[in-house]
Amino acid sequence: MTGPRSAISIDRLMDEASAALAKADYFGALGKCERGAAMARRAGDFERLGRICMPWQEARRQIRQLAEDAGMVAVVPRVDEYTEGAIAPGCYLLCPPAIAIEAHELRDHARRKKTPVYVLTREPITKAGLWPVAAIRAGGGIMSRAIRVLRQAPLGEVSTQNGSMRDDSKSLPPIEWFLEAGEAIGDAAIAALNPHDPAAWRVDDLLEAIEAIPEHEKLFQTLQAACFAAAKEPVPDKPRRRPVVDDPGGF
Repeated sequence: MTGPRSAISIDRLMDEASAALAKADYFGALGKCERGAAMARRAGDFERLGRICMPWQEARRQIRQLAEDAGMVAVVPRVDEYTEGAIAPGCYLLCPPAIAIEAHELRDHARRKKTPVYVLTREPITKAGLWPVAAIRAGGGIMSRAIRVLRQAPLGEVSTQNGSMRDDSKSLPPIEWFLEAGEAIGDAAIAALNPHDPAAWRVDDLLEAIEAIPEHEKLFQTLQAACFAAAKEPVPDKPRRRPVVDDPGGF
């Protein structure tokens, strides 16, 4: 449980986060919420972590809405072309050869520039003509946990050639497709939670999901509920074991 000094530090951070939100300093508020959340989780203070969720969600909501309101959608086959110098506000869809883990690099660059962006990744087209939309937590390696959903490719993005599917990576999907896909992948992360796991384990799963899909509001709401449940449960007395590969269908 959080000691008095740590509790004071977290509470001070959150007071500063609230003040930043009031001044529309959304990136400043986001950083303070994330620091406070990390401190609370390390201390096992699920009650405080739960209280952090709503200002954290609000900071992310404002940044996402600014990205959406910019009205710009870009398709990104090479992330390194966008991580040097300025970056415009808007929605960015990574496509092959870019991969999901690179979404973190693009988000981090935009954050350093205090530029609102909404980033998704799609993988190569399936035989059925669908786009796998993927997200993965930072860190890489064989223990990375992937989240995927299949979405219909926007009209005109896929065509047939000699009886086979051809993937046109350069066409821009409409922003409506982008936002629907973002909601779907966040919903999939929530649906993948094991309701029989201890609440503390679900908290960790949701923190990872938020790291991979930070724009999805329901993840924060579900995290808050899991935190308050974990605050009422005994700490799990056995180590958590996960399979080496969570998504055998991934690559």
